[in-house]
Amino acid sequence: MEREEDVYMKLQHFKPTFEAPYYYACHFPILHDKLLSMGSLSFLSLIANDQLYSIPACCIDSERALVTLDWYAPLLNRDQQLFSYKRRAYNNFEDGLQGMKDCIECEEFFIASGSTYFLPYSKDYNNSKFIRGHTDQKSDKYITDHYLAVYGVTESHVLIHDPVPHKYMGPIEVKEFADFWRGNKSIAELSFAKGFEKLASYGTLDVTLKETITSDNMKECFITILKIVSNEFIKGTVISKKEKTYYFGMAVSTLLKSNINQAITESAEILQMYSKCLFDMRWSRYFFNDLLKDMYKILGNDFLDEYQEIINKWELVSGFFQKNALKSGFNMSHLHTFNHLLSQVIDKEKEFHEKVLVAI
Repeated sequence: MEREEDVYMKLQHFKPTFEAPYYYACHFPILHDKLLSMGSLSFLSLIANDQLYSIPACCIDSERALVTLDWYAPLLNRDQQLFSYKRRAYNNFEDGLQGMKDCIECEEFFIASGSTYFLPYSKDYNNSKFIRGHTDQKSDKYITDHYLAVYGVTESHVLIHDPVPHKYMGPIEVKEFADFWRGNKSIAELSFAKGFEKLASYGTLDVTLKETITSDNMKECFITILKIVSNEFIKGTVISKKEKTYYFGMAVSTLLKSNINQAITESAEILQMYSKCLFDMRWSRYFFNDLLKDMYKILGNDFLDEYQEIINKWELVSGFFQKNALKSGFNMSHLHTFNHLLSQVIDKEKEFHEKVLVAI
């Protein structure tokens, strides 16, 4: 711990969020704390759903014959309702350090982005597997910036809060922080990694509050986001950009059903790719389920219980495919059962979102 006389400046009443579901991105709890500090009520589920993390999305790359599920919501060009944030980068460490101190002096914590490769408490610290994992050309893994909060600066240390996945709060040396803040962009071996062009050195997030959530308008805010998600899901937008086509909402489910049936006699590698897609379908449903959990007092448990059944059915579909389709004994009987299970859950999910829109 830092010595009291070593403290340059530090937030005195900083009580950040440590707990978040394992599938939430590293910056979600930090955004949550930032919105609270700006005088608004905040819910992790609203943060995720306002950004449409609850809308399944996939990309088909015809050139590479690759299908991936990820967060492609920015392509929908929909403005967030409750808050927005913008990435920004300082020219150098000294400028950034001054910006950090100015922020703390105003009794606000500072958001910094960088690389876990330089964090001494991280499993990625100086770990060659971290480099290899992002440079394997057969992998669809993207390199991204990692976010943490800064709540104090001393002559020798920076005080940080890193909730996901590390649950760390305390000091790291200034040099360690400087290395972290230079980010993955400073690692030459990663220059060919997917997503490298989007990385920043000395990055931060500027957060803007669009709607202050209070006890008076909380119900309205939840319903607004719920309507947007259900509408986007049913709409099933498809966007083409050169050799890539992006599918959203219902369009993802129907696409996967069609493509899996066509690919069922193809290589194990293709089937493994679709197995991963079915597995990854769960994440968007988890985000939506969290929204329903937080607003169950408004909609009642019928919706929550009904949607949990849909999640269970998707996991049954994924498990069945993984257990049977990836084995040599897969036959037409298995395919018939798979199609029946998949059609059931696709129809059930569509009906659910239609039901929600009528109810609210």
